[in-house]
Amino acid sequence: MTKSELCVHIEEALRTEEAANIVYMEHLTAIVTRSGLSPEKIKTARQICEYLIDWNNQHSMRLKQLLLKLNGESANDF
Repeated sequence: MTKSELCVHIEEALRTEEAANIVYMEHLTAIVTRSGLSPEKIKTARQICEYLIDWNNQHSMRLKQLLLKLNGESANDF
């Protein structure tokens, strides 16, 4: 795999992470507004969604750092 191919895959992963955050927020909104769950269960669901979003944000940051590092490297094959 060439460096440019790897970068393409990383960029796709970044788009996936961003899309996942949107999905998590939509699920959170649906849970809160339509689920009929108790406030305690809604709180738990909110915490889980917030955790997933936070994890995705951290992963996205690492992917961006990797892209920066790759763009600074001189070797073409990995």
